[in-house]
Amino acid sequence: MAYRFKLNESLTRGVRRIGLAQLELAEQRLKDTSDPVAAVHEARKSLKRARALLRLARPALGETVYRRENTQLRDAGRLLSSARDIDVMRETLAKLEARLSDNCKACVAPLRDLLNGKGAHPGNAAAPANLRKAKVSIVAAKKRFARLKVKAEGFEQLAAGLQASYRLGRRALARIEEGADGEAFHELRKSVQQHWRQMLLLTRAWPEVCRARATAARDIAQLLGEEHDYAVLTAFVASHRKNGLTKEELDIVAQACRARQQELRALALPMARRLFADRARPFAGRMEKYWLIAHDLARLEAGNSKDSSDD
Repeated sequence: MAYRFKLNESLTRGVRRIGLAQLELAEQRLKDTSDPVAAVHEARKSLKRARALLRLARPALGETVYRRENTQLRDAGRLLSSARDIDVMRETLAKLEARLSDNCKACVAPLRDLLNGKGAHPGNAAAPANLRKAKVSIVAAKKRFARLKVKAEGFEQLAAGLQASYRLGRRALARIEEGADGEAFHELRKSVQQHWRQMLLLTRAWPEVCRARATAARDIAQLLGEEHDYAVLTAFVASHRKNGLTKEELDIVAQACRARQQELRALALPMARRLFADRARPFAGRMEKYWLIAHDLARLEAGNSKDSSDD
């Protein structure tokens, strides 16, 4: 089922329909045992889409309902994250190795062994208990989503949620411009991901505009996602200085990670400045106007179609 609101459905119906579809996808993915790594990855993406929906509908749901549902989905995602993190670190290490000089590539082998479980690290075996807990949490969330009701209908509720999410992105970007580092980039990445998915949810407002913004946000999210992957690998390297790796090996890898992070940040920042160029309130107001006009156009087109069929 399409990940977007319809022009002629109530907010309650839309939130239920979209949320249930994403939770159903997550549940089905986790039942797939043919490729556990891909299954976990796809399930986590579905949970993130459901959380972007909750963030957008937050004013309509109210704080109590929003916090309850968002916390449950966040915790389910975290239960799945540890196994995925190991695989991402392996992929990141492989990318890093391709960028190193031949003289430095030997530094990667001990880390690769560590990530493959040959050293002190336990490897990437997904904890069955965590998977079971995540599945139970998703099933429970589906039951609650089927009964969710909003406190107020109308697109202005979604516009308020969009404004709040967009403002967080601008704030993270402002902190970076002021000199903030790691955590600010992490917050910017999350805001860009939210914006990407929220533009997809609001595609019907103006498909060409919303899809263009969604594509731009996705591209930035991919750059900042890779930047975050190198941050995770750097932290892993720093935490394993007593696992038989020399200081020289660890320093070479850490420096290469930081250098690649700076390259990715330099690419992502101008794109993020453009994405969040407008102030939050005018941007959300413009999207609300787009939605109302799209609603009127759809009604006119439906009337014209009826008139044509009568002829």
